This record gives sequence, structure tokens and C-alpha cells, in this order.
Amino acid sequence: MRGMLAHKLMQRGLSFDQAYQISKDARSYFQQQAEVTTESLMQSVDELIVARYGQEVLKELNSELFPSGKQISVYRRNATAPFSKGLLTQSITSAGVKPEEAYQIAFYMEADLMKHGIFRISKKKLFDEVYKTISKKYSPKIAELYKLASRIDELDKPLIIYIGGASGTGKSVMATFLAGRLGINKITGTDTIREIMRLVFKRDLLPSLHNSSIKAGIGMPKTLDKSNRVIGGFCLQAQQVSVGVKAVVDRAVKEKTSMIIEGIHLLPYMQQILKEGTKRAYHIPITLSLMNEKHH
Repeated sequence: MRGMLAHKLMQRGLSFDQAYQISKDARSYFQQQAEVTTESLMQSVDELIVARYGQEVLKELNSELFPSGKQISVYRRNATAPFSKGLLTQSITSAGVKPEEAYQIAFYMEADLMKHGIFRISKKKLFDEVYKTISKKYSPKIAELYKLASRIDELDKPLIIYIGGASGTGKSVMATFLAGRLGINKITGTDTIREIMRLVFKRDLLPSLHNSSIKAGIGMPKTLDKSNRVIGGFCLQAQQVSVGVKAVVDRAVKEKTSMIIEGIHLLPYMQQILKEGTKRAYHIPITLSLMNEKHH
């Protein structure tokens, strides 16, 4: 009850600290009562606000503690969606703001709109208000990061991020981190793609596909030295996996879905992607490496 009451009080116009304090007071006030009606709760809350903060504070608040049938909607062009603190929080964290602080900003934003009776707002106007809040609370630099990350929703083509690198360089961690920050819901690894391809192409047909990356040199000509056998075997394996990668990317582009692909097999393929340009999607290749092998 305390959390919900604090939420409603913020919607009426109290600050976070004030709303939390009144909800604590209300909890103590009604602690001995087994049942509380909505009417008595509303009346008692108003009395607690006056007792702690004065009559003037109460006069400035919205009158309804539990407004019925009122929901904020956000529109862009011909599309309209309900206001979501969760989605707004996610977009704010893309600028590097801590999740709990981002949620508080989203919380305040909803409360402020409710307080001023704004139940319909354009996405651009909402963005501008969040931008100002971040700039004031943190810095213009953080606000610019939010502005940059928020542009993903405005892109006319899907965003495909490729994260390549050797084993142990943090590709999976980086992919998960970027997906959370940028609001991208689809992550695929080349290891997953390779496993699926192994079910289709048996070992006797594509033996190199079934070897691990470390043992990629197995089956390569003995005329090559060990180093060239490993490199040659890996390039062959990566070329085979790239067929599956291309199929996954083509599907995402067709569905206009942004995604992140990570894996060791992307390194040769990413050079091919750069030649394609941005005809169908925005391709962002990233290669991770550790400069000091002791940190590997």
C-alpha cells in the first residue's frame, strides 16, 4: 500500500520525499485498522498533508487521489500509445543514467504531467522535457547522449550491430550491455548460428564447420605450417558461418528489426558488410581486442 500511495501522491504533485513521508504517516495512522475505505483514506491523507506541510501545499495539489479513467497517451504522427514509465526509463538509461535514477525521472515526469492535467503529449515534446531534465540534473553531455540514443526509434532503416573479436574479449557482455542501453531486443551469437548449421550440414559434408575455432586447422593441407593451417581453417569456417549470418541479417532487415550479432566468426564477414553500405540497413561493425595478452 505504501508504494502505491506514494505513487498516487506524486501524481497529485508532491515531491518524491514528501509523498514517501506522507505514505509512511498514513501507514502508521491506519496501522490498527483492519479495513480502510477509499473516502476515509483520501480525507485522512489530506489531513496528514496539512499537518506536515500546511494548507497551501494541499491547495496546489490535484484534488483526486485516485483519478478514474485518466491515462496519459503519447502520440507520434498517426500512432498513439499509453505512457510507459518502463519504456521511458529504458531510454534514459541509454545515456548512462543509473536505472533507479532513470526510473525516478520517469516517475516525476508522469507526476508532473498529471499535475498539470496533460493527458496527451507528443513524443517530441516528451523527449524535449526529458532532455531538459537530464541536462539540468546531470550535464549537457549526458543529455546529448540521451538525444543520440533516442534517435534509434526515428531511423528509417533497422540498425544491425556486429561485435567481433577473439574468445574472451567480452563480446557477449558488450552485446547484452548495448542491447539494454539502446532498447534492442534481438541478440544472436554466431555460435548459435553455427550449431543450427551443424544440424543441417553433417560432418562428412562440411567437416570444418564441426571443428571448434581452436582446432580449425584440422583437415587443412599438411603442406602449410601450423599457423597458416589454423588461420586458413578459421577463415574457411567463418566463410561457412557467414552464410547463416547473412540469412539472419536478411530476415531482420526484411522485418525492419534492429539487432545485435556477436561472435568470433564475424571478423572476415564485417569487411564484406562495409562494402554493402546503408542501402537496406545501418550496419555498425565493432571489433573488441585486448592490447595486453595477460588480461585475456
